[in-house]
Amino acid sequence: MASNRQQLLLTCCLLLSCIALFDVLLIWVSGLLIISGIIRISLLRHTQKHTITQRTLNLLAVLSLVVLFWYGWQIGLMNSMLNLLVLACAFKLIKLENHKDFLQLSLSTLFIIACGFMFYQQIIAVVFYSLLVIALLFALQSHFQPNRTLPDLSTELIKQISFAIPVSLLLFIALPHLPPLWQMPGMNQAQSGLSDTLNPGDLSRVAQSAELAFSAEFQQKLPTRTQLYWRAQVMEVFNGKQWSRHPYRLRQQQQLQFSQHYNPRVFGEHYRYSVVAQPTGMNLLYALDVATPVSDDVIANPSYQLTSKFPLVSTISYEVISWYQTPLDQASSFDLVLNLQLPPNGNPRARAFAKQLAANNPTVQQKIRAVLQYYKQQSFVYSLQPDVMPDNMVDTFLFEKKKGFCAHYAASMAYLLRLMGIPARVVTGYMGGENQSGNRINVYQFDAHAWVEAWHEDKGWVRYDPTAVVSPERLLYGLEQAVAYENSFLTEQPFSLMKFKSVRWLNQLRLAFAQMDYWWNSWVVGFNQRQQLSIISAIFGSATLTNIGLFTLGALGIILFIVAVYIWKNKPKSTSPVAVKYYLHALKILKKHGYQRQYSQGPEDYYQQIKTSSPLPVFNVFKRLHNNYMHYQYAGKPSMSPKRLKAELKQLKHVLRTSQS
Repeated sequence: MASNRQQLLLTCCLLLSCIALFDVLLIWVSGLLIISGIIRISLLRHTQKHTITQRTLNLLAVLSLVVLFWYGWQIGLMNSMLNLLVLACAFKLIKLENHKDFLQLSLSTLFIIACGFMFYQQIIAVVFYSLLVIALLFALQSHFQPNRTLPDLSTELIKQISFAIPVSLLLFIALPHLPPLWQMPGMNQAQSGLSDTLNPGDLSRVAQSAELAFSAEFQQKLPTRTQLYWRAQVMEVFNGKQWSRHPYRLRQQQQLQFSQHYNPRVFGEHYRYSVVAQPTGMNLLYALDVATPVSDDVIANPSYQLTSKFPLVSTISYEVISWYQTPLDQASSFDLVLNLQLPPNGNPRARAFAKQLAANNPTVQQKIRAVLQYYKQQSFVYSLQPDVMPDNMVDTFLFEKKKGFCAHYAASMAYLLRLMGIPARVVTGYMGGENQSGNRINVYQFDAHAWVEAWHEDKGWVRYDPTAVVSPERLLYGLEQAVAYENSFLTEQPFSLMKFKSVRWLNQLRLAFAQMDYWWNSWVVGFNQRQQLSIISAIFGSATLTNIGLFTLGALGIILFIVAVYIWKNKPKSTSPVAVKYYLHALKILKKHGYQRQYSQGPEDYYQQIKTSSPLPVFNVFKRLHNNYMHYQYAGKPSMSPKRLKAELKQLKHVLRTSQS
């Protein structure tokens, strides 16, 4: 059975690995594990002498399974299985009695740590989980080698890790990076950020988060701030309360995954950049208009969106070219009809207002200008704290509250334009971003934005941002400046470093963390086949099949060499004294030349056999080796040095060959 120290270390690793998953585990499951940890520690410290009986433990396990089954369907299959594993570990921790229990709990803890890597991939989380793995390996090593001292165990573990790191790096770089073959259960909902639907209050809640949405690194110059409209998705269906994507668009997206990709007509100047997007559980990607993907796993569609072939369950890196001088002038008759659809009733005041505007403004441009002028003249307020508008949202916003976030302005404007016979739609995404070192921009969740696109026969889809009319500060300086008057920026995250940008050293620390996260996400979490091929091209000049094969074989060769060195350095060392070792070696040499030692013969009998049956030069050399061995056995020390013994052994081989020639 493992010692108290090993059990305590295993208990701490298990508790820390599960506490880090606090937002994945059910509260009562976490509580049960903590209680189990307290019981185990109390038993180890002898403050508690008796553990829970097996009958009580079985009853508790059955009740826990019933409760987990009842609530499991609400949290998804994968989260339910993880909670079930933690429950099993909690009960095993209470009844930790033998060697088998210790190994089972250790392996289960390693699996929980691996699950933590799936949920949290930031560099700080990886460092934390890596330390837990090292501590757990130390517990296992001390369990299998209980008599070794702490320094010896630490040295051995460091040696093993130093060999494992280069092997892991080579495998990471050399093995093919294939896309996932299936979607993980429970990943079909957005984890953070934008969603498939748009309620006017949704984006204001998203904008209370300082989490990173994505980073974009440009190869040449940076766009101006007013160009940084990052398109994510297009909302074309309005039911009077919320905007959503049309089912036809969803089917169209699925068809494009298995057919030829959509390629918009592009021309003029462009920006080329790479994007590192954070996991959302959705297929949405971000780009400036008009975007054409460079990466093979990114798809463009007729709504000028980019989507991934697979949901973003981890950080993804992709490359894009944005043709900012190209108009969005491609639309089918179905697209125009779709973007004129209206709910059958509701918002009567907005309908009357749109009818009045249409009568006074005959052209499309005049109608749009009149709507924007209304926002400007009626003292509308841009706010992160809008009032709830459950009924006739557009009427309430336009004629009563006149206070809202970007989604309120975009949703109401698109609705008014449709009422006036102008095809219009709402686009959600992000606006702006924070300049980092070089040509990189970090875009955060509080940069979430919504705007309107209206159709012109001679121009195509044209972007209109009513928020910029009401609050130019949002467009020019960002959200923090735009809502400074109401002090509502990141009120739900009061300790975010983003709120302390005015403190120089804290801001520098934040930027340093952002730089490390970008490097980590780009070259580790988001490492893909494109980057792998770029490394091969940098080494061989091109990524041909031959060069890829050579690169893989070379990496595997280096790995085999490292493994061979490790095995050679850790091969069992002979514990025999030098005198004994050279004597036994001499016996093997004599055996090869026909001087067989019988199993029953002792050293003296064999000595006499060699004396009578071998040539004198052979006997004289063996005599000296024999005397050295006997001197060690009876006097406690050899009569010859290791160097002299080595020379005698060499002489024995020589005289044997000479005597037989």
